Amino acid sequence: MTNKHKLAAWKSITDAINDLGDGGIRTVEECRKKWKDLLSRAKKDASVLKNPPTGGGPAPKTSPYSNIMIAIFGEDSPTFTGLNGIDSSEPQPQHLKRLTQTCQLLTVVSH
Repeated sequence: MTNKHKLAAWKSITDAINDLGDGGIRTVEECRKKWKDLLSRAKKDASVLKNPPTGGGPAPKTSPYSNIMIAIFGEDSPTFTGLNGIDSSEPQPQHLKRLTQTCQLLTVVSH
């Protein structure tokens, strides 16, 4: 995926989020940063869920946004496990629709 394709994908995602009309206009950079932050947290939460700490105590708390992302992509998705030679933090063409829907859902839920 070229940088031109990546930028077009992020522009499409940003437009879809801004079309929700919640009063704020986001830039591509803001959406991209939000995605990276959410993805980073979801990766940590997926790891904790897959390998819970031992020694008893309460179950680890996970973000509700992480739970949504894990449910949509699946805990064994390359989004969380990675693939050799592929930057899994960037949207892949086959995941663009799912990513757009996820971003829209997370935007609605967070407001």
